[in-house]
Amino acid sequence: MMEQDLDGIGLSADALAALREFALERGITVEDDDESFDIRKEVQTALEEEKGPNEDKFTYSFGDDISIQLNGLRRDIGQTLNSTGLTLWRAGDFLSDFMFKHPHLFAGKRALEDGDDESMVLLEENCKLNGLDTDVCCQKLLWGEDLTPETQGTYDVLIGADIIYEKDYVGPLFATASHFLARSSDANIFYLAYTKRNVSIDYVLARVITKVVVRLMFNRCVACAVGTTRGPAYDPALVDRRFFNWTDTTPIAQIPQVPSTYGYIEGVYPIMNDHRVAMGESTCAAKFVSKPVSGGGRARLDIVELGRLALERTTCARDAIALMGGMAETYGYYGSFWETPSAFENAGEALTITDPTEAWMLHMLPDDTGASAIWVAQRVHDNHVAAVANRFVIREINFTDTDHFMASANVLDIAKRHGFWDGVAPFDFTDAYAGPPDVTLSSSLRVGRVLSLANKDVNVDTFADTTLFFSAKVDTLLTVQDVMRFQRDHYEGTKFDLTKGPASGPYGDPNRYEIADADVGTGHFERAIGIYEATYTFVSVLDATNRHNDHICRFGPYSPDSTIYTPVYALATAIPATLRHGSLREFDMHSAFWINALIGNYASKWYAFAHPVVSACQIQTETYALERT
Repeated sequence: MMEQDLDGIGLSADALAALREFALERGITVEDDDESFDIRKEVQTALEEEKGPNEDKFTYSFGDDISIQLNGLRRDIGQTLNSTGLTLWRAGDFLSDFMFKHPHLFAGKRALEDGDDESMVLLEENCKLNGLDTDVCCQKLLWGEDLTPETQGTYDVLIGADIIYEKDYVGPLFATASHFLARSSDANIFYLAYTKRNVSIDYVLARVITKVVVRLMFNRCVACAVGTTRGPAYDPALVDRRFFNWTDTTPIAQIPQVPSTYGYIEGVYPIMNDHRVAMGESTCAAKFVSKPVSGGGRARLDIVELGRLALERTTCARDAIALMGGMAETYGYYGSFWETPSAFENAGEALTITDPTEAWMLHMLPDDTGASAIWVAQRVHDNHVAAVANRFVIREINFTDTDHFMASANVLDIAKRHGFWDGVAPFDFTDAYAGPPDVTLSSSLRVGRVLSLANKDVNVDTFADTTLFFSAKVDTLLTVQDVMRFQRDHYEGTKFDLTKGPASGPYGDPNRYEIADADVGTGHFERAIGIYEATYTFVSVLDATNRHNDHICRFGPYSPDSTIYTPVYALATAIPATLRHGSLREFDMHSAFWINALIGNYASKWYAFAHPVVSACQIQTETYALERT
């Protein structure tokens, strides 16, 4: 750039600041300390006097384990914020040279080149002029927009040279890249040539790259995944190693990461994100079993990771279902167990997925190849209640009613191929894919009880079969307290009342401990909704009219009949220590779980007399919290 060229173009404050940062990095002395003074001439003179190679080495570090070294052209005075459109930035030359030297990386690939609209027109014309490729087209693309399902995963390679000159464009660019790239293991590459010119862009780009590179997938563990890749609660220093030497959990797979993710609350399973998407979980029996890649199989995702991905990446229930379904089909889904006698009993999953305006039920199981998934989702009518209790409940599917049903494309073909459906009768998902009904009423009785509590016309006393219906209309609008009451239920007042009979002892203890599997045929106890072995229960409160978006998870550690539901804001920056702290291997008076367990243990022994006191305390405390949150 000639000296007279510098005089005619003014620089913004950001550009001047970037230029001073550039001078400092290159060791160029600038005498004038006035930040508004244009130092281009001084820098240009110093660059012209510089001797040595015209390439620099750059190192990007991502945590302690990943360090990337790059060789690139040195930036010069012609490459500043205000040189946009005035010079051919050298990153384009660098990328062209790289592509010329490595043609095998691009041959036969579906490529998308992102850049200026004028250059795109010339690219299209030049390709056709030279007979390089007739399958090339040019169109306008707004970063972060126009990301429709039809265009998702349509390219193997993305190419971009010096297309970032403002930090605000970094996030939308990588969101667009993540959307368009195919999900196969040998593709999904974004080649971005970037000229270092602005410290703020460098900072944002480094943060985005750290997130975008990969999203690690973990096996389901007895404890949550241990390591430093997530929040501080998963730090290895917090693990109780007295009984097992826990080490950092090894990921079993990885998928492309998105530029940014949403915060969420989770326990054993994901619960709620900061955009008011919430979910509950129930393991179900299914007819197919698959193995994770770590166990010699082909599947990469279980329901825990799918739920996390949904809460990290979506803002409504429909999108959460579509994402989980698509991910499970692409990367494969596996259940809780795969090499034990109970593998089929734990092969399927049901999720309740809600946002402030819609509620859905999702069912999922592995497909017959072990590398994909079968799934269906049904929307709950606004004036209905639905429940699931370890057995699928979605029955007939209306494939034309897309407002109330969603499903994988393979749901009918696989059922017909295996004789689960004759192709003539109305298709029933539960009949086709659910495992055999339990000899007990464990599932149907719990579902029937919830429906009967919300609708007096459902009589649980006559509910003695295993044919579940999906939902029931509620008599009146349900409150938060109603849902808490449902979760604490032991069939009180019905012929299944667990506080009555010889097994409850002299004081009406509702807890029933499991008997051996071999004895199930000779007798059994019904399973209550409010069960003593619960790790936690919760009620998600999502209010579409709440302008402040301060939605709440009312979280209760330990058995629901012995817990206090504590309000936790989804937008909170930290979870209260009493809720996040503790070990199942050590009693701790500072852990809400252990305090509730202590109360529940004593109260259950004299339940008829002690539990009314506990219940009164629950009502008083929870009402106080409800009035203030």
